[in-house]
Amino acid sequence: NTSSYYITIKQMQLEGEGTEQSPFLIASVDDFKKFMQTPVAAVFKQTVDLDLTGVMGTAGSLISSFSGTYDGDGHKISNLSLSSNSNAALFGNLTGTVRNVTMDQTCSFSGTERVASVAVFLSENGKIEGCKNYATITCTPATIDESTNMYVGGIVAETTQNGTAQINHLKDCENHGTLTIAGDIANSGRVGGIAGSINGCFVQNCQNYVDITSGKSSEGYYGSTGNIAGGIAGQAAGNNTLVGCGNSGNISAGGYVGGIVGLAKNTRNSSLLIESCFNTGEISAYNISCDQNAGGIAGSAFGDIRNCYNTGKISGSTTGGNANRASILGYANVETGSNGVDIYHCYAIEADGVSIGGQDDSITVSNNTTLMTAEQMKSQDFVDT
Repeated sequence: NTSSYYITIKQMQLEGEGTEQSPFLIASVDDFKKFMQTPVAAVFKQTVDLDLTGVMGTAGSLISSFSGTYDGDGHKISNLSLSSNSNAALFGNLTGTVRNVTMDQTCSFSGTERVASVAVFLSENGKIEGCKNYATITCTPATIDESTNMYVGGIVAETTQNGTAQINHLKDCENHGTLTIAGDIANSGRVGGIAGSINGCFVQNCQNYVDITSGKSSEGYYGSTGNIAGGIAGQAAGNNTLVGCGNSGNISAGGYVGGIVGLAKNTRNSSLLIESCFNTGEISAYNISCDQNAGGIAGSAFGDIRNCYNTGKISGSTTGGNANRASILGYANVETGSNGVDIYHCYAIEADGVSIGGQDDSITVSNNTTLMTAEQMKSQDFVDT
């Protein structure tokens, strides 16, 4: 028996060779469309601002999968509008590198599940570096059941990890765009200024500058504590490190809300390090019947929190559940993991009273937090610490 195979070879109709030394150059909208048609695992470089008015993709993305390198070289993308009944972002599944791309305020992304500006998924050691979002990002749950799959981020909706060796990277990214969970349906979604949820991710020097609210909380729905929001990441699962990140927006959610991370899940073989991060925004929880977990750095977490500070007010509505609110960590949690909590060399405004709001009975906690007045934190001595 013999079999016949046909191979179609397409030549890239762009200037350059697709290498770091000689990347394929994207110098026009037509060039970008050629990239969309053949997004090979090569190096591409955007050399001008691009007005993508009327450019449409499939399934909510212009490029469904990409394992190469796309360098925006500091240029903008404008007038890109992507809408889907599920996921939406410029890239669908990103396993390569995207850097130095700015989505300006004329862009918009909307969906019902995973929505972001740069990528829906970041996986397999993927990297997003130096990207800025000014676009409006909107997620509207179709039903309360489907709201459990909502991940909304300024840069990426969700990072995923397959094995402990795979670590994705988010570096030097900024969010200036509005993030909204719309509609009247209660949700248990995850919203973050940079990422809706991280799993197996190294996050470095990322900043959120805008207010984030998570919409109506689905508290008590099949045991749910409600929705989740964080200035940098809504949820963290698996193995994650966040270093040098900051939030200055006001962050609010029903069940879990933090200046850096809303909820970090303490599960088997998981790890978390939050180091040299800060929050200056107000952190507020609004569940009315279930627990509230609100913290200046993390709403509910485990692991190591080191060299961080919070100057933001911590508040919450009256609730029938536990009000775990504190200047650094709202609640020290245990799920299926055995990790403790080590808070070291952290600082917070003493008006918030405590640095940890509550803890699971089975978790070990070490806490080295200094509570200070606002005037003390403005002094040069504090700046030098």
